[in-house]
Amino acid sequence: VAVTIVSGYSITASVPSGAPAGSNLWKVVREAVEFVNTVISPALTGKHPLQQAVIDNIMARKLEEIRNERGSGALKFGASAIFAVSLAVSRAAGFVLYQPLYKRIATLAGNKKLIMPVPVCNVINEFTIHPVGSSSFNDASLLNWKIFYDVMEVVRKEYGQLCACNEVCHDGGMAPKFKDVTDGLKLLNTSISNMRHSDKVFIGVDAAASEFYELGKTYHPNFSGENNGFSQQFSGDALKDFYKSLVRDYNVASIEEPFDKDDCESYSKLTTEIGERVQIVGDEFLVTDPKRIEHAIKEKTCNTLLVKVKHLSSVTETIKAVKMVKEAGWGVIVASHGSGETDDTFVGPLAVGLGATQINAGFYCKDERCFIYNELRTIERMIGRGEHGRDFYAGAAFKTTSE
Repeated sequence: VAVTIVSGYSITASVPSGAPAGSNLWKVVREAVEFVNTVISPALTGKHPLQQAVIDNIMARKLEEIRNERGSGALKFGASAIFAVSLAVSRAAGFVLYQPLYKRIATLAGNKKLIMPVPVCNVINEFTIHPVGSSSFNDASLLNWKIFYDVMEVVRKEYGQLCACNEVCHDGGMAPKFKDVTDGLKLLNTSISNMRHSDKVFIGVDAAASEFYELGKTYHPNFSGENNGFSQQFSGDALKDFYKSLVRDYNVASIEEPFDKDDCESYSKLTTEIGERVQIVGDEFLVTDPKRIEHAIKEKTCNTLLVKVKHLSSVTETIKAVKMVKEAGWGVIVASHGSGETDDTFVGPLAVGLGATQINAGFYCKDERCFIYNELRTIERMIGRGEHGRDFYAGAAFKTTSE
């Protein structure tokens, strides 16, 4: 989308389309474009870009009115369309104030101290590496790169290909056909150990448990393909104990979406038992929804918010959600979408402006991912010349957001 200010300058923003299940992608994108052109544009004409909250609230009301009229399933990309406009408005305000986007977001969020997030990378599909022991964002990025290529050589030698099509997945990670979920963890640990970085890097697991949840609170994990060593169904408690074994044996310190989005009981048990040393990340469980976040904080069902682009409705709502988890002492990870990416690098400035301590923008072997990391390196240089000196990399403080 493009926002044009009175001086005649147009400021643009684009967000990922993703891949909506069971939908005609072209149709829902066209509906979103029509929504912006025929509903949002007339409603915002004449508004000042510095009125971020006012503009975001107007758009939210317009979307709610349409969904009340047509049904809750209308405009599947409506929230994404609104976020694109909201983002463009933030950029326009930054243009007026001579502020880069990350500073504009930080101003709106009330963040006076800027930090660089830990770059979380999908080296192997469903497994991430977190270089928390590095001294800077740039050093951490280089370490991720070295580990990726070390693992890639082993995968090619032992498995013959990186994934089914001998390429990398949409987020840049490899997907070899492991026989067991622990094969991938062993491979990552061996690579990290061989490079003598065991004290600098920990491993994360993106379980995506909602995808293998069945009625009756049973789980049939399928992390790495059809022949993965799992032939039985697990109760929530049994799966919880399995995760604890991964933490104990494989240097795992982050588990994303460990249970189904409605299995609050299992989330609460896992967080209570290992939440002090492991981040339990809410993805579909929270969907960056303030109401679900409030409930999760009250019930202590997880301790880290995943701010994923496809869940965002506006800059204002995103800031509100992040402020809630900061007050609760949670960590924050900003993540790009897994598919349908654009060349817009807003995810990087958004992470820095929000004070997130981690960012997952996929791996560098995809051009659109490189753009984001290059943008972050530029921001790091800009912050490094400022009042914070070189002490601004989140590093070991990854579990708590910046103040």
